[in-house]
Amino acid sequence: MKNKLFIALLGLAIILGTTMCNSTSVSSSSNNQTQSGQTNNQGQNQHNNQTSGKNVISAQVTNVSGSTIDVAVNLSNVQVVSGYQFDVALNDKYSFIDGSETKSSRLSDKHIIVAKAVENGNVLRVLCYSMPGTDISGNSGALVNFKLKAKKNIANHVITLSNCVICDKQGKTFEVIVK
Repeated sequence: MKNKLFIALLGLAIILGTTMCNSTSVSSSSNNQTQSGQTNNQGQNQHNNQTSGKNVISAQVTNVSGSTIDVAVNLSNVQVVSGYQFDVALNDKYSFIDGSETKSSRLSDKHIIVAKAVENGNVLRVLCYSMPGTDISGNSGALVNFKLKAKKNIANHVITLSNCVICDKQGKTFEVIVK
């Protein structure tokens, strides 16, 4: 079972042709450090009704300090999940601060996070797996936090997730919606 999970996750890291979710952009103003386009309670309730019973992944800018941007990636999952992968578009706007990735309390000490800028530094790829197949605890909350450095003065930070994959300890993947 351990080998099957490792092979499945390694395959996910290598094979990028299969996109399990749509790309999306999450904005944050550097002035108030909150997600742009926030809705009122009625709009939020409508969105929750549309995504209830589904796996939802989202990125949120949690803090902006000078040119450093703190990002949290959250997952609300209906299935039991053991691993995940996603990409963040960096392009010419951001660079990943190596070693800044930190596990959330949902992950055990058995989970390993690999975060690396790829594609000539244009994409941050984040992969999390557990060799013993340990499940990620809970059904909602942060998975990982990391830091980016803005390459230029940007008033509105846009974080774009793509190639999102979540899987269980057997390597079975589940559909995930990007919010």
